Amino acid sequence: MAKIIIILISLIVLISCSPKKYLISGNIEAPLKSSETGFLDEVLNEQNIRAEYVLLITSDGIAVLLSERSFPLIKIAKEGSRFQTSSSYLPPVSNLNDLIEISIYNSDHPLQNFYTPFSSRMNDFQFLGESSRDGHFVRKYQLKEDITSEK
Repeated sequence: MAKIIIILISLIVLISCSPKKYLISGNIEAPLKSSETGFLDEVLNEQNIRAEYVLLITSDGIAVLLSERSFPLIKIAKEGSRFQTSSSYLPPVSNLNDLIEISIYNSDHPLQNFYTPFSSRMNDFQFLGESSRDGHFVRKYQLKEDITSEK
């Protein structure tokens, strides 16, 4: 009995210590999990992903939409078990805590019933506002309440 308890505790510790990853989804061939850190343009290049826009989504339902022009200006870093984004050049709204998903938009992706995976994901969010700094624009979104209450 003691061996079983030790094995169960060991499994729980191993699972809880497993590296956390964020989802890369949207207009790409297949969603994938990543733990890459660095500037956003480098992270996407490392995964061989082309994007014109990205929606960075946090665990609390806040999201920001960035254009390709801003990718080299925002950094993804791991702090503890969570991923953060930061930038000294973009509006402060782009500094996010607990990044869980990056949804990719590129115009190459075919439509299915007038939608792409990115546009379907965007429909989950409501627009809150837009900020700018040094000619870079960032749009802020929040997960719609009816979707939040379902989870």
